[in-house]
Amino acid sequence: MKVVWAMLATIAVFLSPVYATDPLADLAFPTCASPCLDVSLQLPFCPDGDEACVCNSAAFARKFEACLEASCMPRDHFTSTNMTLTACGAEVRNKSPTIVWVAAIGAVLAYSATALRLYTRYYINEDGLRWDDWSSIATGVFLAPLTAGAVLLAKSGVGKDVWTLPASDITQALWIFYVQEHLYVICAVLVKLSLLLFYLRIFPDAGFRRIVWVSLIFTILFGLSAIFAFGFQCTPIDHTWNGWDGEHPGTCVNMNVLVLTGASLNVLLDFWVIVLPVPGIMRLQSSVRMRLQIVTMFCTGFFITGVSIYRTVMLTNFATTRNPTWDYCDGGYWSIIEVDVSIICNCMPAIRKFLGQLIPKVFGTTHKATTDDPSRGAGGCLRTARGFQSFKGSGAEAESIVQLIAIESRSPGIQLEEAREEAREEARAESREREPSARSSVVH
Repeated sequence: MKVVWAMLATIAVFLSPVYATDPLADLAFPTCASPCLDVSLQLPFCPDGDEACVCNSAAFARKFEACLEASCMPRDHFTSTNMTLTACGAEVRNKSPTIVWVAAIGAVLAYSATALRLYTRYYINEDGLRWDDWSSIATGVFLAPLTAGAVLLAKSGVGKDVWTLPASDITQALWIFYVQEHLYVICAVLVKLSLLLFYLRIFPDAGFRRIVWVSLIFTILFGLSAIFAFGFQCTPIDHTWNGWDGEHPGTCVNMNVLVLTGASLNVLLDFWVIVLPVPGIMRLQSSVRMRLQIVTMFCTGFFITGVSIYRTVMLTNFATTRNPTWDYCDGGYWSIIEVDVSIICNCMPAIRKFLGQLIPKVFGTTHKATTDDPSRGAGGCLRTARGFQSFKGSGAEAESIVQLIAIESRSPGIQLEEAREEAREEARAESREREPSARSSVVH
């Protein structure tokens, strides 16, 4: 036991200067923790207070931590834990660089995908921006502070053990995390809205559009409810980031229930939005290459759902953790990954159209327009009413599926009107060809 006290006294003198001006860095071992150390050392875990045993005994650590939690305020608790672990030469854990790299790489990929989407709309389709494009742009606007916030979280100590941080960094990290919760919800909702608006633009079927409209309204209500719930999770609001030290009065709702409920609804919405067009796509008769491209797009979508589920698992101890800056790390950067991959997935139709122009042999549509097959328009999309009906289901449904997979960016109304005009032109041509024959029959 004397050996352990000697170690603690020595470490107290040489604590890192970063703690010198912070309340966490009291040079004296906290008074509240001394009885905990005495009681723990008297238990039969480590005879004679053997240093190696004390430092490596899980039973001793559990007993000591339980006593600290019951006897000390959080600041003294963290100081005691930091001093004992330092005395034992414990490794300093740091996952902060992972957060920075994940946020930076994800942002580059997400913004690149958005840029390709806008380029395709302006310079390839020459069709201007639609509501789904504006929603995608709005997502990019909110992605910027979400990414910057992730970097600031890493700088504030997220990814490190909380007892190694100054009190000011803990408060700052929790405040940034509070802001990040709202930015995440906004980005996640905007991505879903963009995809639903995309469905509204390309699917003319009235029944399907009603389902999409209901889904869109529910998504908006979910987003507003989540923002409100996270915004007022504690009373007063600043108790969210100040209440960790136990010195600020206030109350909070059951955060585990709040976070897990929100995350679960988000997973269900992700899955629902992704599978909405699947019934129509399953009726599509197309080449193996086209089917592989469809599978790739939907696998990316289901990957987002998988990430959402994993993120939910990472947040199961959200409210009960005693080491938030370490335990929030994985859930935090998986939230960033989810948003970035969602943006990329949302831009995949436009990216495919871009690649179809760049590498037509690989990403081009299945058929080529020929003079022998006037029912096919440019890029192989069936254009006449007769051609649309060659798919199972109604003509409108078949056309919308073709537009979704062939990545036609023009509205279904324009597509249908062009098809009808082409059919009328063919009918007029056939009528003109029949007129001379009819006149000749009359003369004879």
